[in-house]
Amino acid sequence: MKDQAGKQSKDQSQNQFEVRLDGVHKSFQEGQAREHVLRGVSFDFPREKLTYILGSSGAGKSVLIKHILGLLRPDQGEVWVSGQNVNQLSRKELTQFRLRFGMLFQNSALFDDMTVFENVAFPLLEHTSMSHAEIQVSVHRTLSLLGMKDGYNKFPSELSGGMRKRVGLARAIIREPSILLYDEPTTGLDPVTRRTVDELIETLKRELRLTSIVISHDIPSALLLADHIAFLDRGRIIFSGTPEEFRVSENSVIRSFVDAERRFLNVFRSERSE
Repeated sequence: MKDQAGKQSKDQSQNQFEVRLDGVHKSFQEGQAREHVLRGVSFDFPREKLTYILGSSGAGKSVLIKHILGLLRPDQGEVWVSGQNVNQLSRKELTQFRLRFGMLFQNSALFDDMTVFENVAFPLLEHTSMSHAEIQVSVHRTLSLLGMKDGYNKFPSELSGGMRKRVGLARAIIREPSILLYDEPTTGLDPVTRRTVDELIETLKRELRLTSIVISHDIPSALLLADHIAFLDRGRIIFSGTPEEFRVSENSVIRSFVDAERRFLNVFRSERSE
């Protein structure tokens, strides 16, 4: 009776979360030593919510995402996505499993020799049997959602940074995935484009209600957009909570991160006031 109750409790908990990491460890051989990248990471990503994974470069954020996608297997621990134990999936099952994800890469990863329309249509041509007319309607609808009403015959080299992000996002959501991953979406962008990307993320959060996971070190964007924030430091989750809780955290590592961002903003404000 106790085992059955425990199983029911676990199943109910799984229904609340699209992605769950349970005690995940991962290390890599570096010469004569092993580098421990993830050290017992346990974290639940709430269904239909936007979660930011913050942390410095080398904290293990990208390795964590690769585990969620099944590109890496943990040395120890489990990764669950939509009720499936990713560790137990075969190579063929993993190929099908990854179709539930959409991903915006840091540089958008557009095909240079394809037009905007062709880039966005590509996943539909590869993974569906939709007619050309159906694909055309879907591409136009998706790009319009992201504020791009024309320019579909342009090539990536003819687009601004913000427009490239729009096209990359449109391609990521064109198959209506259940989980959307963002890989450092605002890194290296000018302030105007960064604001545009934040607005796009906010639009998708509001309109599609996907389970969204952002790996980043962009604190202002996280505080503005996230439903939930986790902070990864040297392979461990040292904070998990709301943006409001993150803002007032007394953790020394987080305070250093926040204070560095605040110093930058204070310099900007000082220059503006002169």
